[in-house]
Amino acid sequence: MSQADHFSDSDNDSLSSMINNKKQIFEIIDSIVSLESCLHYQFVPLALKDKVLTLGMINPEDKNGYNFIYPIVTSLNYRLEILPVNDKVHQSILAAYLKKDLIDQDHRDYKQDDSQQDFKQTVIDQRSEQRESAVLGVSPMSNFRKKAPSFDGGVISD
Repeated sequence: MSQADHFSDSDNDSLSSMINNKKQIFEIIDSIVSLESCLHYQFVPLALKDKVLTLGMINPEDKNGYNFIYPIVTSLNYRLEILPVNDKVHQSILAAYLKKDLIDQDHRDYKQDDSQQDFKQTVIDQRSEQRESAVLGVSPMSNFRKKAPSFDGGVISD
């Protein structure tokens, strides 16, 4: 009989609530245990409460995983609690983390593109439009050309 068979319904409810707190799980992966170690040692952080790091392990008797995480946990003055999880739980948490990471990266790229475009519009385009309107004494929109000017031997023509 495996350790998972000894779980009561209240233990399963507690595990479910931990698994559903993805924000905290992702923060622990970002700050304490790396994604790579979760994959390699087949564990996932489930909770951090009252200086106790709860870790879900596919094989709770895996000495390599324990020997890897224990020094990290003790160096932070935390205690370690290990719960058995199945491989589907492990995979779904890490897949959600990776998906979140991709969405966050897309969001950062989108924000960066927007800020660069705003920068160009506010600094370059507006100054250019202001300069043209001041020199020509007309509004920037009346300066709109249907055809780009051409350069021919030192003379600019329309």
